[in-house]
Amino acid sequence: MKFKITVWVQLGIVGLVVGILGVTQFRTQNNILMALKTENPINQAQAISNLLEANANLDREVNSLGEQLNKYSQGLDRSGLEALVTDLNRLKVLNGLVEVWGPGVEASVGGRLLAEEAHDIINELRNAGAEALSINGQRLVASSIVDQGRGDLVVDGTTLTPPYVFQSIGDVQTMEVALERKGGIIPLLRHTYPDSRITVIRVTRMILPVYQGRYVYRFARQAE
Repeated sequence: MKFKITVWVQLGIVGLVVGILGVTQFRTQNNILMALKTENPINQAQAISNLLEANANLDREVNSLGEQLNKYSQGLDRSGLEALVTDLNRLKVLNGLVEVWGPGVEASVGGRLLAEEAHDIINELRNAGAEALSINGQRLVASSIVDQGRGDLVVDGTTLTPPYVFQSIGDVQTMEVALERKGGIIPLLRHTYPDSRITVIRVTRMILPVYQGRYVYRFARQAE
């Protein structure tokens, strides 16, 4: 925001200078022409020559300032557009509207898993900076709902069966440490389900799909 204000101030100053130069040129020419009426022809010729040279210099200065004004305007338009595109792409990723790829971790639980336990894994990954998440190929967004079905997990209305594979893109080491830390969710699940195969592995490149659910707003309304 500070950058945009500075640029607008610069644009205003440049425009003001161009205007002042134009007004000054007009007034100076009028004053010189009034004075020339009382001068002899030789002095008049010299004064006119000086006036033409001054006009030429002033025209060059005005052109130079005009070019600077155009450069500032174009630069502001490009930076504003680039910032808008960047924000739009970020929102698309956050809302699961685009397929994403990158390094990450994959946590797999081979047997039964409660909804609250699934939430614990998801929250642990989000707290560790996960930028995108999925369960069994179902992309998760902020509004995703994980419920308990008949022994299975139901994610955004879709029933999933074991093994449950949680994939997350982000800083690999941070997410792995968060899951495997002493007293963390993965060691707790291994203790709770000793017969279930539970693993956490690093993945150099994983691809997460587009969100398949629907956005439904029951209470939120756009502010006027």
